[in-house]
Amino acid sequence: MDRELAKNLSNDILIQMCNEIYDWKNGNGDLLDGIFRVTFLKLYDDKKYSDIRDFENDILIEAHERFGKIVKGLFVDRPRLYLRR
Repeated sequence: MDRELAKNLSNDILIQMCNEIYDWKNGNGDLLDGIFRVTFLKLYDDKKYSDIRDFENDILIEAHERFGKIVKGLFVDRPRLYLRR
């Protein structure tokens, strides 16, 4: 596992990966050929990751570190938009 990869992603790529993870987890369970999957497959071939869940975890940890204050601020402002019924 190489958290440095996640740390070196641009904000745009990190957000795109988070969106793809969200769609994967909250959609039909299919992981489409987006940047998240393509990047994982390259890293898998290079033996840097052997489990997609480890890669997902590193991406989400980095997103929490970068965008945590923004998410908290949005949630505090309008919690109903984020709470499911």
